[in-house]
Amino acid sequence: CHLRANLLKGAASPREKAWIEAVGALHLQGTQAFAMALEAIRDKWPADLNAQVLAPMLRRDGFDGAGAPKAGQQAAEAMVRRLRERRTNDPVVLHAFLQTVLVGPKPEDGLAAARALLALDPPSAYYRQVAGQVLYRCGEAAAAAAAFNAARTFDEGRLKEAGISSAAAPT
Repeated sequence: CHLRANLLKGAASPREKAWIEAVGALHLQGTQAFAMALEAIRDKWPADLNAQVLAPMLRRDGFDGAGAPKAGQQAAEAMVRRLRERRTNDPVVLHAFLQTVLVGPKPEDGLAAARALLALDPPSAYYRQVAGQVLYRCGEAAAAAAAFNAARTFDEGRLKEAGISSAAAPT
């Protein structure tokens, strides 16, 4: 894998080379090295949405015993809130925001984002599932069920397009 990545670097742009190095850091040194490499990409190429979202998400450290966000969690939440101000209807940003609130003590902070994400009809079953989880945690069982069914329908459609039966699909 590392040899193949090194071969790819010859034809890659500087940003692509940085991503190859970042993935190499993940495999060789772990998640925190990957986060640091993504922060360098984000700083050098501020328009790289993937680096903007992934870097702080990898630094999340959850919540304390009283339910208050720890420092890494606070940083991730602040980053996603800033991105949402600039990219209000971006499914990647909405999904990242939902990930920051889903496991926390106040999932209701994600209700508007969950509804907005589902209204975009995102091209991802997983995005629909995460939105559904937020809705479910907030007591909106019918809306959550609709989101989960939409995710299932989306996955079934993708499988049909690929000519794969649901029984043969990877889990």
